[in-house]
Amino acid sequence: MNMRPQMAKKSNASWGDWLRFLMKESTQLELKKAAITYLSGKLAAATNGFDINDVDFKRVQNCFDMKRQESLFFQGVTYIVKSVTSSQILAFNGRTYIIISRTNSMYIFVICQSRAMSGLAAGWVGRIADKLVEGKC
Repeated sequence: MNMRPQMAKKSNASWGDWLRFLMKESTQLELKKAAITYLSGKLAAATNGFDINDVDFKRVQNCFDMKRQESLFFQGVTYIVKSVTSSQILAFNGRTYIIISRTNSMYIFVICQSRAMSGLAAGWVGRIADKLVEGKC
């Protein structure tokens, strides 16, 4: 699979293009919404209804830094942290999964509605994050 958004008349994909590319698998992977932020927390691109405030962003940063955190309170919902690595958090709230991948310059946030697809979705988000790190953006 080509891991670069197809661009007409542009040499570099915009963050919105990357977000659309990420969400193109939304039906198969049962992705509900997503966002890309800079390391500062400033929003680069988001699907409708996905906003990340400063407090939630700080909680995500702390979860990555602490690595032993059992829960993550995000957008008014408590998620149980299933796994944390230096580059990805996977957490579950009883109904949906949140997948957060971190690169050297961005965070990618995705909400997945399927337990069965959450692992595949996490892999998909991780591959997108890897491409951003490789400078393919």
